[in-house]
Amino acid sequence: MTQNSISRNGRRGNAGGVHRRHSPYRFTGFSLIEMLVSLSLASMLGTIAVGLLLRCQQLSDGTNSQLDQIQTFSRLADTFRNDVHTALSADAETNGSVTLRYAGDFVIRYQWDQTNSRIVRSTRRSDQIVASELYVLSSKTQARFEQSFDPNIVRLNLETAGRSDKATNAVVCQAVVHRWPEVSK
Repeated sequence: MTQNSISRNGRRGNAGGVHRRHSPYRFTGFSLIEMLVSLSLASMLGTIAVGLLLRCQQLSDGTNSQLDQIQTFSRLADTFRNDVHTALSADAETNGSVTLRYAGDFVIRYQWDQTNSRIVRSTRRSDQIVASELYVLSSKTQARFEQSFDPNIVRLNLETAGRSDKATNAVVCQAVVHRWPEVSK
């Protein structure tokens, strides 16, 4: 025989059993499967987020590298044109260099250093180097100095390999020797 009792709110309950408190906010907790599903979803989302962040960083680095190359090309082209325009004569050599001669024993020489992918601009007076400047280019760049059929025109050709094997980007900087004779060095 069971004993029944009446609770304060007028409900009949088992007097010998366990009494549970009834509340309007009943929460039984999460099951193990629900926890595993939520953890696996969180880890997948975290992995995707890290992958996207790494890709954004790679794009940013590539963009900065290309911007540096463009700025280097621009500085080199401006300096090269100014030097050629003020030179009295120019001699392009087959070894990837050009020598610009000025009044007296003043000489500026541009030399392509293929092993280090850079162009070295050296200023000389009486066979002594007075100043030197480096233009570091990407490892995929090839530089060539040449004189056209008219010996007063000197060209600097820069070719950079593109993303595919067949794509190349070419920059040609052409200048006329002794164009500005009044400002010769």
